[in-house]
Amino acid sequence: MSAPQGYKTIDKFDRLLGQLIGLPDVTQCKPTLVRVTSPIIGDTRTITVQLVRQKDQGETLFVEHIDENGCVRIVLPAAAVEAKMEAPEQ
Repeated sequence: MSAPQGYKTIDKFDRLLGQLIGLPDVTQCKPTLVRVTSPIIGDTRTITVQLVRQKDQGETLFVEHIDENGCVRIVLPAAAVEAKMEAPEQ
């Protein structure tokens, strides 16, 4: 007899994307796919990025990174997207 099937919970990436898409004050770009290949070792990574802008809330960046080890999905909130990087002191 097989083990009972558990319910799969919706992860943060899907939940946040689902909450934004379709709202009247949200605009989004099409997901952009970038394939990075190292010619010497043949290592290939696929990265998908999508920017979603909500009026008065800012821009949220959705990133999916796929390689031989699996898939990592990251949501960068508006505060991180809009952060200003300072040059290190020399």
